[in-house]
Amino acid sequence: MTSAGPNFPTVGGNDASIGSVTWANPGQITAADGLYASAAYGTSHYLAGSSFGFAIPAGMTINGILLEVNQSSSAAYSTENSVRLSLGGSLVGTDKSTGATIPHSGSVWVSYGGSADTWGIAAGTLTPANLNASTFAALWSAD
Repeated sequence: MTSAGPNFPTVGGNDASIGSVTWANPGQITAADGLYASAAYGTSHYLAGSSFGFAIPAGMTINGILLEVNQSSSAAYSTENSVRLSLGGSLVGTDKSTGATIPHSGSVWVSYGGSADTWGIAAGTLTPANLNASTFAALWSAD
């Protein structure tokens, strides 16, 4: 089985389709360099990562998507709120949030989906063209 990635997004931003708290420094999600996006306590907007730079050849079958998020919180009571994918600006598939508490001490990488998990997205929708597009996004919100 061929795999594409892992790739970091090259664009990080706020998606206001959920929550009311804006992310500060969302562009800092583009590398594992010890710099983080942050949001005040409350239900956050989606922290959106897009433009992953995939170059999946046409005709390939997408069997699954693995999303990994490095999480930490300065508040002991923060939780995941929503973890979604977006194709062309529209939310698709299953919300993968477990509502888990975000680590208060240090940070941890949390995995969502996997090599055989299509996030409940309809067959034929996960195409190379859709995932290669700059409008494919991974969205994460905290509470």
